[in-house]
Amino acid sequence: MLNGRYWRPVLFILFVAAPRIAAYAEQLPVFFLWRATWDASDIVVVGRDGLVHDVWKGGLEPGDTVPILDLKLTESAAVHYGPRHHADRVAKLRPADAVLEVSGRRRTLFLKRNAQGRFEPALGRGADRVGFDISTVWIEADQCFAIQQLSNSEALLHPLRNDLQNWWRGLSEKQLKSDVLKTCDTQSRLEATHQIEDLAERAKVLVTFLDEHRMVRYRVTKRIVACGKPAWPVIRPLLLNDEHLASHAEVISLAFRVDGDAAIPDLERIVQQEAEYWRTLDLDRKGAVDLKPPASYHFARLKSALWSLKRAEYTDRTGIVASLRRDWNASSVLRQLGAGNDKRSPVLKHADAIVGEVDDEFAKERLQAIKQMADRAIKEISTGKDTGVFSIAESIAVLRQSDPAIPGFKEEKLKQLRRIRNALQEATGRNYGPVFDFLERLVNERAD
Repeated sequence: MLNGRYWRPVLFILFVAAPRIAAYAEQLPVFFLWRATWDASDIVVVGRDGLVHDVWKGGLEPGDTVPILDLKLTESAAVHYGPRHHADRVAKLRPADAVLEVSGRRRTLFLKRNAQGRFEPALGRGADRVGFDISTVWIEADQCFAIQQLSNSEALLHPLRNDLQNWWRGLSEKQLKSDVLKTCDTQSRLEATHQIEDLAERAKVLVTFLDEHRMVRYRVTKRIVACGKPAWPVIRPLLLNDEHLASHAEVISLAFRVDGDAAIPDLERIVQQEAEYWRTLDLDRKGAVDLKPPASYHFARLKSALWSLKRAEYTDRTGIVASLRRDWNASSVLRQLGAGNDKRSPVLKHADAIVGEVDDEFAKERLQAIKQMADRAIKEISTGKDTGVFSIAESIAVLRQSDPAIPGFKEEKLKQLRRIRNALQEATGRNYGPVFDFLERLVNERAD
């Protein structure tokens, strides 16, 4: 998908020039507990009349009243335990005591105050856009229910779970409150780090948050990077400690962004260690590798180290990357480890970029894949089913060029984009030039 730099202008152009854009799997507004808790200014448990029974966050107090009618909340609603089209099958499986409907007698509201002091839903972009329902948890029979989307199905009221061990029961109110208060405590402690003026000391406190929820880690990482080079002495011990192996991939990326030059010797050491680790597994004899811990941690660690070296324009001065690349190319198992549809491991793609070489067969497959994407778009145009054409064109434009050594990679992308544009304009008579001019600029900018 397009990153933040590009998505607004390209969506504007596409919607103006081509209103028939498909959404194969619509992402609907749903309840997300961590986000709702973090973004809310006030979290309260209320009765049907809006009377506040309990306060978990914010300045309201028990006995206060939330203007419940103004929020236009759904009061009672059916509870679903799967997609609607599987309702008959689910009905045969669910236990006899499963909650079938919520009454609205008790609800937890996740609210935030706008600049005018009025309440808005904590999730979404205002009450007029998504309403308050997606920022609400219904409590019925000491179970919690919220609007969820299962796979590509519609968003419905489902049990709110923090795991899949008990499909038929939602969290209890006590469990929900515990999760909310834990997140609030983390948020409060993290915000307090702004008051630490010494950047090294601030980084020392920030790294203690790296074992928190992934969304917390995302925010913490940005703050550590903002500390700059004073954070390096704090980050380096984490790289040297195997107890942090599960988070090494993130720490490696963080170390590179804090002080790339200082991190290179440690990244070289990690590549050497990982080369030995994978060599001793003797995977060709076993015939496969199960990417579960600890193997998954080692794989992520190596991939992150090579990605960072690639970003640093590392020249493989000691030949360690070239050596690793030979080992992985020679192994039928490692050559495709973690490759997905690319058929070439991301470890090898990063190594290719560092040494400035590329596997001939892989290069051929990559170029052929671009042509096949364009062929699929043109076939849709010829049959009048062109709803996915712009999604395909966008995908071609933003394909990551993981292997800059592939000859003609950029040129092939431009060639296939122009094929799609010409086929569209010939079939419809419309001028799609502005759309594809933008996508071509995108290709050129990413190749620079």
